[in-house]
Amino acid sequence: MDKIRGDYNQYLRTYQKSISQLDKVQKIEKTGKGRGGEGAKKKDSLELTGLSKEIKVAREKISQLDSQEKARVNELKESIQSGTYDVSGDEIAGKIIETAREVQFDREV
Repeated sequence: MDKIRGDYNQYLRTYQKSISQLDKVQKIEKTGKGRGGEGAKKKDSLELTGLSKEIKVAREKISQLDSQEKARVNELKESIQSGTYDVSGDEIAGKIIETAREVQFDREV
């Protein structure tokens, strides 16, 4: 899983601003009304920067992860309620060790 580092709120604000501007341009193109008045020949346009495109892709990945996590949580809830949830101590210990290594690695980087 890719990790997003840093202040991604800044990137999200930039992305949201770009999307807002894009919405305005699309509205102008649909109505044909722009700064030049009714039926102006020149159309406004907006090109998303590389950063905005990356943010859009990141948001899509986050959205996909959210839906996958929700599905996994629902699956676990059902198995716990039905009494079929079973996890071994070895699995728990393995995950604890794996997480501790990741945390230590993140601190070193």
